[in-house]
Amino acid sequence: MSFGMRPIPGRLAHCLGLQAVLAWIRCAMIADWSDTVTHRWYRCSMLPYNLDHVAIAVENLDIAIDGYRTLFNIEVLYREVVADQGVEEAMLAVGGSCVQLLAPLNPDTPVGKFLATRGEGLHHLAFAVPDIIAALEHLKELDAELIDETPRIGGRGARIAFVHPRELTGTLIELVEVSGE
Repeated sequence: MSFGMRPIPGRLAHCLGLQAVLAWIRCAMIADWSDTVTHRWYRCSMLPYNLDHVAIAVENLDIAIDGYRTLFNIEVLYREVVADQGVEEAMLAVGGSCVQLLAPLNPDTPVGKFLATRGEGLHHLAFAVPDIIAALEHLKELDAELIDETPRIGGRGARIAFVHPRELTGTLIELVEVSGE
């Protein structure tokens, strides 16, 4: 499906809802305006499709998975070690989004340090974006404090980047590029 300049990416089964389609249509309409196409297209590229996932830091991944399975009958979509980030993660589908459980590989990792100071709980929110480079450029233009000025590889090989928690209400924000497949 295509509205305006760019097609809606295909990997939307778990993250694209009606609101996002309407936003994409509005975005395409703006992008077709001839006066400030480039600037407006960057704004549209920053526009999140939807909430990709909510990440929760846990001490023990197996216990957390069992809790979600028992209480909510939620199954794991995948489980993997992301050594570069020092975590083992499990992704669980919940409606049109996901819950990501993060367990540190050792106490010196960012998630390990988070657990030591704050305990188990909400670690970050992740927004799906169509173009992570455009999203980062948009944030740089606004002088947003970025942890990652260039994308890195996260779980499932997705390109990701983090926005510092000081930038928005003390909440760590992750951008996840939704592939066009």
